[in-house]
Amino acid sequence: MTTVDDVETYRRVAGMLVGGLPVLLVLVGAYLPRWRRGFRTRPDKSRAASPLWAVGAALLVGAALLAGFTLHLNSSKDAALLEGDFFGGLRDGAILIGLVGGLLVMLLLLVVRALTMRARGEQAYRTEERMSVGKLQRAAREANDALAAALEAHPGESPARAQAADCLAVARELTARARPGRVPYGLGAGELLAAAVLSRAGRDALESGTPVAGGARFCVLNPLHGRAEARHPLSLGPKDSRRPQPLCQTCLGYALAGPEPEVAARALRIPVRGGEDSYWTQDPFRPWGISLDELLRNARENLTVA
Repeated sequence: MTTVDDVETYRRVAGMLVGGLPVLLVLVGAYLPRWRRGFRTRPDKSRAASPLWAVGAALLVGAALLAGFTLHLNSSKDAALLEGDFFGGLRDGAILIGLVGGLLVMLLLLVVRALTMRARGEQAYRTEERMSVGKLQRAAREANDALAAALEAHPGESPARAQAADCLAVARELTARARPGRVPYGLGAGELLAAAVLSRAGRDALESGTPVAGGARFCVLNPLHGRAEARHPLSLGPKDSRRPQPLCQTCLGYALAGPEPEVAARALRIPVRGGEDSYWTQDPFRPWGISLDELLRNARENLTVA
């Protein structure tokens, strides 16, 4: 003879599966395309699968489970499914199996990908570049320290050393101006980035023994990449016309192989008031594709009016 407890237990288990498995499928299924992109080491023109398939699959699975449990309980126990503990199980399943289980599965996938890429000795191709305030501070400090040490190791007078010393002087002023109290609001992110770029340019001049040409332009996607090696037609945004842009050798390779919107999305973004934006929207990097002379001039003007 069937007891009430047997029916309620069945309802609860059924509710947990009906409520949990679809949520689990949505979370993991929607994450899988992004997870797979993490294995890419170069641009890929193929389109990623839409995460909407996971929603459709979850609805089908949920409907199939609900129909199956309803028919089974009705035929074997002569009882309705959508009563009693079913709804409590539905809630618990959505939380435990769906949310918690989904997060655990995604964490496991992240670990698997990280270990796989590490074993291969490969680095994932990233379509977007971002630098936090902390990264900008470290980049500026490390670049300034490296250039200062290089200047001490290269005594004497030369055009390259004079340019390097000039870059370091401006970079140190920019770093000092970007006070920590202002940085969390994005005020100073441009100065920190400029300091890192100038110090790296100064070190390049010092190590090569030849001053960097004043008109040499930095890579438009990320000035930390250094001087541009060539120009390639590229649109950097929906309102920007397609025109030749200065690119470093690595970014040029991406531009030749990858979809244009994806290449443009690699433009460095830094913190600004209220969020983040492309680095060239901030002083002293206006306009984009800036040269060394322009960056030095803009930086000095900003320091003068600060």
